[in-house]
Amino acid sequence: MKPVPHLLDIAPLRLELLERLIERGFFFKRIAREAPERLKSPLCTGKRLVLLFFEPSTRTRTSFSLAAKQLGFDLQTLEPGSMSLVKGEKLIENFLNLGKLGFDVAVVRHPSSGALHFLSRHIGVSLVNAGDGCHAHPSQALLDMMTIKERFGELKGLRVGIVGDVAKSRVARSDIHALRKFGATVSLIGPPHFVPDTLEGPGVRVSHGLDGLIKGLDVLVMLRIQTERAAYDPLLSLSWYREAYAITLERFSSLPDHAIVLHPGPVSLGIEMDEEVLKLDRCLSYTQVENGVFARMAVLEWAMEGRGRCC
Repeated sequence: MKPVPHLLDIAPLRLELLERLIERGFFFKRIAREAPERLKSPLCTGKRLVLLFFEPSTRTRTSFSLAAKQLGFDLQTLEPGSMSLVKGEKLIENFLNLGKLGFDVAVVRHPSSGALHFLSRHIGVSLVNAGDGCHAHPSQALLDMMTIKERFGELKGLRVGIVGDVAKSRVARSDIHALRKFGATVSLIGPPHFVPDTLEGPGVRVSHGLDGLIKGLDVLVMLRIQTERAAYDPLLSLSWYREAYAITLERFSSLPDHAIVLHPGPVSLGIEMDEEVLKLDRCLSYTQVENGVFARMAVLEWAMEGRGRCC
């Protein structure tokens, strides 16, 4: 089987490739404003792309769909319930069939960590990881880096705090890899069962308190607290979490005047962030949504460019 490019994780990617993808995202953003008719890419026009989400998604799925359409892909969306998996067919057999049907790229979200790495060893369709279990969400990290770079010009030397259930967050894992590659320092912040000390490493520190660090941060990344866990997690008190870690207006005022707040969404208002903060100019959650389309356009175009070299 001839090799094809996959975007599975941030960890193995070179800094040069991350920079290239981000700059291409900025290119698409600029063209979208100046001459949107030029967004279609000759590498992608008429090629076949399938979206396959085994978990619910609004932002990521819609973002990839818009990205694919603007690049000129022939887009197909498959619902897992309509696939032969419900008849007992194995996951890998489904994906082998996608290749036989002529798809060039598959954008996949799956609840099992590592599922896409397994599939990538067996199929000839380029895979783009739209989130796998607690493992990785590489396109989210790219749009986050794009949003930070758009505000600060560069990421090297920035002090970034990531707040929430880091241990179970694929967004946090991908962001940490990207931030370290760009030379930022990272503080992981949350209660011990969300942020165990074992997550500490080169360029990454663990803290169980936010108020002592917030004055020294340039970027604050808030993670969604899975409120559905509250029913069965004896350590999760939503009112206590809000008191200790939520970004209220008062806590936001402790940030430096230049600092920004990011959130991958959806936001649990009143738990990790107050609605008044979400509306502030330095809370860039909606900018992340906008940049997500352009970052994902860069990823999909890169996948097709790589197929041309490999195949």
